[in-house]
Amino acid sequence: MKWNGSKLPAFGLLILIIGFCGCEVNKTAGGSVLERKISYNFHGVENHVQWQSEAEWQANNDTIELRINVKIDEGWHLYSQRLESNEGPLPTVFEFMPTDSCKLEGIVFEGAAKEEYDKNFGMNVRYFQGKTTFTQRIIRKTPAAFGLTGKVNYMVCDDEKCLPPIDVPLIFKFGEK
Repeated sequence: MKWNGSKLPAFGLLILIIGFCGCEVNKTAGGSVLERKISYNFHGVENHVQWQSEAEWQANNDTIELRINVKIDEGWHLYSQRLESNEGPLPTVFEFMPTDSCKLEGIVFEGAAKEEYDKNFGMNVRYFQGKTTFTQRIIRKTPAAFGLTGKVNYMVCDDEKCLPPIDVPLIFKFGEK
């Protein structure tokens, strides 16, 4: 795990870096919450999924909610983290590297998935179309700036084919408290 020693402004929250991407940063402030929103698009890779992240940190406590918003191209499916069997499509999997600077609070929650029988896989599958949001809460354990790294592994399918799974590195950087 690599940490960047640069400091972000007070309540600076999040930078999410996804491999092979360009990004656009929008910064908004409201009350005691400062968010950084970053959009990513892959270049030169057949992907059909765009990722955007945002974080919310209330100044009166150390809980930070990470939201990873996903936009899925029309006609494509991104699969749930929870599937009925490992005999079909691969589930979406989030992994975060342990750090002494924060603690993961619970599991990664996901938006409402559609569920139906898929004749190609011969089983019921849970999937997302259009868009969804994954949410992970963390508890900050230090007032110093820190980072959190991880990855998401996922695959997408349309009605005719599935693309190989993709690992997307996640690097979050949080400013001083």
